[in-house]
This record gives sequence, structure tokens and C-alpha cells, in this order.
Amino acid sequence: TVAVTVDFGAAGATDASTVVTGQAWVTTTSVIVCAPTMMATADRIEAAEDAMIEGLVVAVHTRVATTGFTLTATPRLGRAVGKFLAHCTGA
Repeated sequence: TVAVTVDFGAAGATDASTVVTGQAWVTTTSVIVCAPTMMATADRIEAAEDAMIEGLVVAVHTRVATTGFTLTATPRLGRAVGKFLAHCTGA
């Protein structure tokens, strides 16, 4: 499992992406599952419900063998602000 921070910035955005590297287990066909968490980030306290309120949706793409992948997040409506933490796992 890897923790991934996605940052929508202080002004907010409709999507945010993070390139995740250092994941030797990743292949070009890996099934990687990610979910937003309520864990603390630099600008959110532990158990903040913001990810649920925003309806944050995350998706994995651009898998690179023995390297990593890209995680993109978007709120269901409008813009999200700040940093959110997602946990990803796969094989």
C-alpha cells in the first residue's frame, strides 16, 4: 500500500494529479485500486470529512513497469481546495 497526496492548490481546481514513483511492483497490466481517506494532510486534520463531502473520485492511469503510476482525483461537482490523501494498493 502506498499513500498518495493529491493537491488541488489553495485556489482550488476541478482535478489534480500526482505521479507516483518508486513502486517496483507495478507492471503495465497491474490492477491498482485507490481510495480517498480521511487521514491528515498538511492542510487537513485527521478525520476531516472533506473527501466525502466533496465526493472525491480517484482514478489510476499511466502505469509504468517497475516505476509507478499516475493518480488523478476530481470532486463530483465544482472545485476542491487543498491536499487530500489516497491509499493505493495493487498487484
